[in-house]
Amino acid sequence: MSCNWLAWSALALFALSFVSASDGLGLDKLLRGYLRQYRIHHRIAMLAVLLVVAHISHEFASLPATDRSMLLDLQDRAMLLAWLAVLLLLALTLAAIVRQHWRRRYWLRLHWLLLPAMLLALAHAWLSTRPALRACLPLFGLPLLPWLLKYLPASWWPHFSGHLVPARVQHLAADVVMLEIDTAVLPQHFRAGQIVQLRFCGVAGASRLWHPFSVASCQREQTLRLLIRQAGLDTGQLATAGSQVDIAIRGPYQEWQADFSRPQLWIAGGIGIAPFIGMWHCHRPQQTQQVQVLHFASQLDRLDYANLLNHCQSQADYHRFDTPAGEMPDLQQLHHYLLQHGCTHPVWLSGPPGFITLVKRYLLQAGIPRQLIHAEQLNP
Repeated sequence: MSCNWLAWSALALFALSFVSASDGLGLDKLLRGYLRQYRIHHRIAMLAVLLVVAHISHEFASLPATDRSMLLDLQDRAMLLAWLAVLLLLALTLAAIVRQHWRRRYWLRLHWLLLPAMLLALAHAWLSTRPALRACLPLFGLPLLPWLLKYLPASWWPHFSGHLVPARVQHLAADVVMLEIDTAVLPQHFRAGQIVQLRFCGVAGASRLWHPFSVASCQREQTLRLLIRQAGLDTGQLATAGSQVDIAIRGPYQEWQADFSRPQLWIAGGIGIAPFIGMWHCHRPQQTQQVQVLHFASQLDRLDYANLLNHCQSQADYHRFDTPAGEMPDLQQLHHYLLQHGCTHPVWLSGPPGFITLVKRYLLQAGIPRQLIHAEQLNP
């Protein structure tokens, strides 16, 4: 079987998809954002699948019609391993296309298909290539290590598996809680604009999955705060939690940096205001006040977010727009504020995926340059 550049490129990108999904390597800083890192990971994985399809097509096209059946000969171990790897990759690709209908825990568990798919692909390559080239194959397996390390017990590799810390629980509303953690028990400082991952070890009924949350406090404060809506299977268990629970925390991962040097708009949807609360708590009176916070929230959500946003040293220019339950937000209410700021000031977005998509589309249609639109979108 000929070994062409498509096969090696697909294997290299497949290995790179593991690297780009790894935590603790500083890729969030290098790629200018934790969420941007994972968007790049998805694109690399999709490109790897396209190269796999191209490689298969090339192999069929390079053989005479009478010999193509050998590519479907499952008695050949190399072919059997190859087709098993392809089936796993196609299953994950199909899941990626429809993943908005999946709960987060099922989507993450499905990612484990990547591991056997990669091992099968490496085994296929080992059997199909010349002995002189086989020495290169272990290099393609090395990227699996950082991806696997984050699943080891914390006692083996704390940086990847998190630190167990106590957290105070404040029930702010029927479906919103605030977790507070003393910074003295944390291994490092967490600042506004960063993301942390939590595992609810001390919450009955919660899984061992990690969940991303935005930091809702400033580095100068003595308490790390996280604002959480009880919308998932694990976060919903916080409703019955006591005044204190044990959690495992991992991170931080860089996403934004609070910058008050020029006018800007912060647009939040629902609990997406959390990172803006943290960034505004870093604001001081001597800094520019030309920041407007526009918040779209459900009419059923009666939590006083302005009280969480403001602090003793600075009052935010906060505007809340209530949306009837089950309806889409009226983005025409943004028009007045966009006219005030023009098309030269940055706009920061935070909220659910659907909200981010709607607002981005509206801003682009309103003439806001794409490079001025920054979004934090954490899937539930």
